[in-house]
Amino acid sequence: MTGERRRESFECDDNPQQEWENLVINLSSLELTEAQKSLLNKGLTFIPAQKTVLFELLKELRLFAHTLTLKTVFKDSDMRRGTDFRKPSVFIPKPHPTIETFVSVCEKEI
Repeated sequence: MTGERRRESFECDDNPQQEWENLVINLSSLELTEAQKSLLNKGLTFIPAQKTVLFELLKELRLFAHTLTLKTVFKDSDMRRGTDFRKPSVFIPKPHPTIETFVSVCEKEI
C-alpha cells in the first residue's frame, strides 16, 4: 500500500510548470490580460533586461571620454569669455593616458 501512495504522489507531478502558471490572484475589479498575468507570475524580484546595442554603448563611452578629456584640457580656463558668435570648434585634444586606459578597460569588460 505504501508503494501505491508513492506512485500517486509522483503522478501529480507530471506538469510542474502548470503549478506555477496561476500564482496571481486578482483582488481588484480590473480584468488582467494574459500578458499582465504572465508578467506578474514572474514575481516581484523579476527585473526585465534592457537590450543594449553594442555600438551605441561604445559610442557613449567614447563620447564620455572625449568630454572628460576636454574638461581636463580646459580645467583652468574661463569658458564664459568668448560669448560672441563663432563657428563651433573642431578641436580634438591629445588623448589623456589615464582616460584612454579607463576606456580600454571598459571596452574589455563590454
